[in-house]
Amino acid sequence: MKKALKMVGISFVLLFAFCLMQKPLKAEAATTFTAFYDGGWHFMDNTNPYFTDGTDYIPSRFKAGDVLIIDGKGVSTGKLELEFNVRIGELAVVGGATASIKAPGADKAYAVRDGSILIFNGDVKTLVANYGGTEQVNGNVDEVVAVYSNSEPIKIGITGTVGKANARIYPNLWDDVTVYNVAAGKFAIDTNNSFSTNPSYYSLTPTSKSNGGRQLDSVPKTGGPADHISMAPVYFAIALILASAAVVFMRKNKEENA
Repeated sequence: MKKALKMVGISFVLLFAFCLMQKPLKAEAATTFTAFYDGGWHFMDNTNPYFTDGTDYIPSRFKAGDVLIIDGKGVSTGKLELEFNVRIGELAVVGGATASIKAPGADKAYAVRDGSILIFNGDVKTLVANYGGTEQVNGNVDEVVAVYSNSEPIKIGITGTVGKANARIYPNLWDDVTVYNVAAGKFAIDTNNSFSTNPSYYSLTPTSKSNGGRQLDSVPKTGGPADHISMAPVYFAIALILASAAVVFMRKNKEENA
């Protein structure tokens, strides 16, 4: 009897350990880093009240998914250049700053409507194209979200492909339409905010390549929260099997020793 109980205990300990291994790790909160101009460029993050003048401060501490704000304070001169070896979560250029950023990619990037200029060397998931700002992406963009004005042009350049974008096509310059699969280097908006790309270089119908020119998966990838939820019945079934086996073993052991 003692041997059977010991086997049951070991089985459930192993099952519990296996369940813990399947639990997804909790992601760390993103850190917001800021570069601001005040007679020169200074650098800090939201976990530290102090700032430094060292240009390597942000790239050396930046983790994938962190936020980067570049603020010219309306008085910045010259161009700030920073290079990262991890993906940026969100990138904003404000305060009339001019910034050239190199990174493997960015989830979201934009220059605000105050004359700010963003030059990004890498791929972008969502590029917010604001009137009053200038954006140049040397890479592919999954989605362009254009913010139009009837009086100011959108200034944007993209060397790679564009998965989809809200565009205004002449002669209707008041209503947006969605364009898809814009060929590399062909995305263009003129000074009247009219989408001036030749129709042969884009589509008005979404396809599997609308995700920044990349083929969508035909089967969802595993590893997400849904996979852990769907495995719960399996773990419960394993527990029942172990418990049933233990009961049968104890009953058989009792009959043999009777």
